[in-house]
Amino acid sequence: MSDAVYLLAGEEFLADEATDKIRAQVGTDPLSEIHLDGSVAPSEITTALETSSLLGGRRLVVVRRADELRKEHLTALESYLRSPSPDSVLVLIASQRGKLASLVKAAGSVIALEAPRGRRLVGWLRQRATAVHLKLDDRGAWALIDAVGTELRDLDAALEQMSTGLGAGARVSAAEVRRAFPRLSDERIYALTDAVGERKLAPAMATLRRLLDQGD
Repeated sequence: MSDAVYLLAGEEFLADEATDKIRAQVGTDPLSEIHLDGSVAPSEITTALETSSLLGGRRLVVVRRADELRKEHLTALESYLRSPSPDSVLVLIASQRGKLASLVKAAGSVIALEAPRGRRLVGWLRQRATAVHLKLDDRGAWALIDAVGTELRDLDAALEQMSTGLGAGARVSAAEVRRAFPRLSDERIYALTDAVGERKLAPAMATLRRLLDQGD
């Protein structure tokens, strides 16, 4: 039996993926799914939760920007969660746990979704690459981070793009990344020369280390 409520706190892309897993686990009715945000009236959330799906099955109610929920929202949710509807599942998506965590723990699950950084991000990228049938090495991963940035959604889209372009089983090195994203790769080199020219030692050294990791 699934929980009545989930708090997904952290990185938005990871929260979206966690929502997909909850949706699959619970087997909710996609036609009755409701998406709200933290600015709506408390009654709008509780009404959505207490209204049964017309087609049967369980209804998923997703509230984004749950950090914005005010005291009156928390009071209404606390009252609802004392006797939640068996026909609904509430997913709260927030950037951090905050006051919602203690409220949710009593009736559901709090899931922390921290975005990976540094070496952990490289590992995450290599796992995602494997999932889309690419063979990505460390230098290729660093090159992709430099080319696209650290946003997980953008990195995932870049991997999908490379998988489509290169085909299943392709090896992705730093050189392949530069070919796929040439303008963005050049910008990293320009950033190094600019930092050196402006005598900004720390940014220059950080950029140089990253370029060396890529093999540039």
